[in-house]
Amino acid sequence: MATTPLWVPLLVAVLGLIGTVVGTVAGVIITQRRSDRRETLVWERERERERERWTREDEARTFDIRRESYIAYYSALSVRRSALSAAMRAPGPRNEVKQQISEIDLELRTAYQAVQVYGSDAIRNLAADLYSATSSTYRTLNSIEASGPKIKALVNGAENFLEEIRGELGIPKGVAAEIDYNFRRNP
Repeated sequence: MATTPLWVPLLVAVLGLIGTVVGTVAGVIITQRRSDRRETLVWERERERERERWTREDEARTFDIRRESYIAYYSALSVRRSALSAAMRAPGPRNEVKQQISEIDLELRTAYQAVQVYGSDAIRNLAADLYSATSSTYRTLNSIEASGPKIKALVNGAENFLEEIRGELGIPKGVAAEIDYNFRRNP
């Protein structure tokens, strides 16, 4: 009977050992690459979600600031309109009333600037028209004939401004009660 030389089983054992080591290393490398790809995809998805969250937060913050600036402008405009109406009804010279209106004007200008920064194009244009109308009405305050129509135009402009604000802020028509210019609910 012929015997197998000793080096053949040793060679087979060494080749088996080398195959096992190479297979293990190759398996680890393949697994690591797939794991890295998976982690990269997960990381990119998380980063995208984070960006979307930041975008939503920025939009919400901008919406809040926009809403606040619209309300501040509308409120200041209402105060100014009321002061102009009161000045129209005041007997005699209106110099004292004009001084009070000038003080009110600072609040209106500040709110107007906020609307110019945060407002949409349509709202900015309406705000500019209303601001111009209040200034024009103020300049003609000593003449009732000239101021009367301007006050009416100012009231109509304020109503349009309110409707545009409500539309932009997503407030459906007819949801809230009628609101007068001093933000009091009408019964």
